[in-house]
Amino acid sequence: MLLPLWVRRDMRLFSLYLLCNLIPFILNQYFIQSILFNSIISFTAHLILFTGTIALYSDILLLHWQEFLQLNSAKWWLIGGSVLAIFGIIGFTELSLVALLESAFGKNQVGAMYDVPSYHSKHLSLLGSFIVFTAALGNTLFTAIINELLFRHVLFMEKLYVNPRLILWLTLSSLLYGFTFWYSLGQDWIATLPYMLVGAWLAWLYYKGDNLWYCLFISLIYSLIQVLVIPLLFIVYLE
Repeated sequence: MLLPLWVRRDMRLFSLYLLCNLIPFILNQYFIQSILFNSIISFTAHLILFTGTIALYSDILLLHWQEFLQLNSAKWWLIGGSVLAIFGIIGFTELSLVALLESAFGKNQVGAMYDVPSYHSKHLSLLGSFIVFTAALGNTLFTAIINELLFRHVLFMEKLYVNPRLILWLTLSSLLYGFTFWYSLGQDWIATLPYMLVGAWLAWLYYKGDNLWYCLFISLIYSLIQVLVIPLLFIVYLE
């Protein structure tokens, strides 16, 4: 029995997603210790995943883009407000979690929820550091688009069309989205909670707005704001 086209497409995306994340992880963890080569491998994997994802879902992106253009200018206010809301959700949740943990275990037992990443090393030349930063920038923007297609469209809206259980798919897609930050947050499950809430917020916006470009623009703008801080940290570090 031949599976429906959308199922086969989703299976290709899942396979590509796993390969493009698992292979660089194994290489970086066990075979390659160079920051520069790790960055190049990671960027290449993200680029392949991004290209494959766009190719698989180009029809969805085009259809939603045409509908997005027909919306009035209030859409940009919604997008801008949602970006601010994400910063608020993450900031408030992290502060609340830290306060809760400190009250339960003591201040000295609770560390920072995550460290600010460094893209410069004394073992790298200025060119090498620039390549590492550029790779990180590309990975951030690629990931923003990939995540919206995977977690908001495939794992939420598509499943909602087939089986209309809003709370189930919103919760499941948000939990899986938060899990993608687990390793970068020091393998701390509690630290992924703010991102699970962000995933739920974006899924709800997609459900109410019925257009994926809301989520795409919100994630891209949020990611760009984060990345624009990195050059300042980089300059301060060099000084």
